[in-house]
Amino acid sequence: PAGTRDLSVDFGYHAASPLEGLGPAAWRARPPEQWPPSLPPDATLDALAPGVLPGVTLIELLAPTPDGRATLAAEAAAAVLNATAGGIHYPLPRAEVLDRLRAALAGPDPERAALLRLLAEQNARGRRAP
Repeated sequence: PAGTRDLSVDFGYHAASPLEGLGPAAWRARPPEQWPPSLPPDATLDALAPGVLPGVTLIELLAPTPDGRATLAAEAAAAVLNATAGGIHYPLPRAEVLDRLRAALAGPDPERAALLRLLAEQNARGRRAP
């Protein structure tokens, strides 16, 4: 009708997917075939970022401390897996996780603690899809 406007135009905007992440325990529980093909459980972060936690495999990094607490290494390993895995909408790119980890490991304790809190929060978002 005259004088009305068509407001049904699609400009291609879509709502962003909710952010997701899996924590260290969730990655430990996943069978290897559900890990990113480029990062099997026996891969090391050192292969991605030389000098970062050399010689320790991802599955070893994901282990909690004896009292069950996650470590910065465990949260960082989970974050790298989240950022690499297809189908997980993780907020931090893998390179940024590795850069922040390298800086935190070289920095003072408060810097490590801050990164641990950030990664633990992002990794705890869960995953909606199987």
